Amino acid sequence: MKQTVLPNKIIIGDDSPNDETEEWIKIFKQKQTVEIEYIHNRPSLKQAANVEMLMQRVETDYLLLLHDDDYLLQNALEDLLQLMFENPEIDVAFGKQYIVDQNGVINEKGSVFLNQSYLRSSSYENKILNPLHVALNQQLPSNSFLLRTSLAKEVHYDFEVEAGDAIDFMFCLNLAKANARFRYADKFISAYRHSANSVSTNGTVAYDAYKLVEQLSIPGIDNQQLQKEFLCKKAPGAVVEALKKKNRKDALRIYFSEYHRNKILTFGGIKRGIMVLFGKSFLLL
Repeated sequence: MKQTVLPNKIIIGDDSPNDETEEWIKIFKQKQTVEIEYIHNRPSLKQAANVEMLMQRVETDYLLLLHDDDYLLQNALEDLLQLMFENPEIDVAFGKQYIVDQNGVINEKGSVFLNQSYLRSSSYENKILNPLHVALNQQLPSNSFLLRTSLAKEVHYDFEVEAGDAIDFMFCLNLAKANARFRYADKFISAYRHSANSVSTNGTVAYDAYKLVEQLSIPGIDNQQLQKEFLCKKAPGAVVEALKKKNRKDALRIYFSEYHRNKILTFGGIKRGIMVLFGKSFLLL
């Protein structure tokens, strides 16, 4: 409600087991000029089906997805809409993220590292981006991007069985496979919250994303190189998270794969080897 350009409508899909949010919204929305549509899912739909339901209810030309633990900066909608209006051919507009703690306090150094790691820098601003490059380098944030509604409804989001915890990654990958046109603004748009309960902390995103990309059949040398680089980057985390899912056989397969083989004799590789072979890690003296 503090956006410099207000949304046409806010649609909330509440998966919580209690009525706390529902009671709060009843009072809150009476004082607002923006229409708020509230749906309390009973029983819970879980993330993938909840987001799919929300996307299918949108009637405007564009939508913006915001997960419950993150927040938008006040300039978010204005900056993303401006990028869309200046480039009417594009399908997805996105920008940079801050990392914040449980209380919303910005981690400046962590934010710089986050955006550098995911290639959100001035060198990509106002450029025609390769969709697969965007997906496999995870340039697109997990939420807080502006997206053409018709494309969102066509691609769909409810692939939890296939994607596991990597559902946001799979959605971007499916956008890329649909040849979506991405454009980046070198501006801070939202804040990504690191908390004890977040999927990035407790989930198996690296392992689930690794399996999705491993199964891709991608023509073209450049695309195959992107695929290889992604798998090499994710292999260490995928080994550990496969064990978290009690899939020791898959952990062993990834550990000795071509994408992890050159890391086996590193300190981290030896630790992962101990975990894979003995089901635990201990301090190496």
